[in-house]
Amino acid sequence: MKFYPNSIIPFILLTLVMISIANPADELINAEGNTECCKKLGTDPGIESSSDHRSDLTASCIRTLTTADASINCNKDNALALVPYNEENILPHQKKERTFQFRGQTLTIKQEWNTLGVAAVVWDAAIILCRYQENHPDLVQGKSVIELGAGSGLVGMVAALLGAKVMVTDRESVMEYLQKTIDFNLKGHGHTVSIETRALDWTKDAETFNETFDVVLGSDLVYIEEAFSDLLKTLNRISRADTLILLSCRIRYDRDRSFLSMMKSDFNVEEIFYDSFTDIRIYHAQKW
Repeated sequence: MKFYPNSIIPFILLTLVMISIANPADELINAEGNTECCKKLGTDPGIESSSDHRSDLTASCIRTLTTADASINCNKDNALALVPYNEENILPHQKKERTFQFRGQTLTIKQEWNTLGVAAVVWDAAIILCRYQENHPDLVQGKSVIELGAGSGLVGMVAALLGAKVMVTDRESVMEYLQKTIDFNLKGHGHTVSIETRALDWTKDAETFNETFDVVLGSDLVYIEEAFSDLLKTLNRISRADTLILLSCRIRYDRDRSFLSMMKSDFNVEEIFYDSFTDIRIYHAQKW
C-alpha cells in the first residue's frame, strides 16, 4: 500500500470535489443500464401540445434530479443549491397539474400519483390518442364511444368534445377521481357534451356488461400481463363486427407484443400511426 504525505491529502480531496462540481448530478441511468446526459427534464410550463411535451417515460430512469413533492425549502438555501428546485425540471407524470388544449378547449388534469398511482397520471399514449382523434374527428363524431381504463378520462373527454356519446370506465377505486375531473372540465364549465362514468373491472364486470359500442378507446392498457385475458374478453364483450377499436401504447417489452398476438386470434389488428417523438403507436382492431 502506498502512503501519501499529509500535505497532499487535502489537495486530492479538493480535486475530487472539483470533479463532482464540474459533472453535476444531471445524469440519468436508464433501465437498460445506459447513461444519458440530460440538460433538462420534463416539460415547459403552461399549456401543453403534442409538439412541446417531453416523453413522460423518461420515468423509466432509475434516478432523477427532482421530484414534484421534494422536501426542498425553496425560500431558504435554494440559491446555494447545486441543483436548485425548478418547476421546469419536474417530469410530466410528477406534476400536480397539467393543462392541455384540444379543439380550442382547455382541459386541466390534477394528477394524483401519490394516492392513485398510474391511473391518475396523463401518459404520452393518452395525449397521442387525443391528438389522433382531434385530427380525425369523423372517427368518433356522432358515435357511441367507450374508453377503457380511463384514469383521468382525458381521451374520453376529447371524444365528447368532438361530438361522441361517451362512457368512460375504470376500476371502482378510480371513479371518484374520474368523475371529479370530468365535472371540473366539462360539466362545471358549461360545455354541452354527452359523457358518463361507469365502474368496469375487466376481471368481474365484463360478464354482466351488455352494451356494445361503435368505438372503443384505450391508452396504455397492456402493462399488467395477468390482465391480458380479461381485457381480451372485455373487448369481445363490448364490440360488434363493425366496432372500431383504437389502442395507443408504447411497445416496451415482449409482453406488449404478446398481447397484440393474443388479440389477433379474435381481431384484425393493424398499426395505423406512429409518433417517433414519443415512440407511441396506435393500433386499429376489428373483429374478424
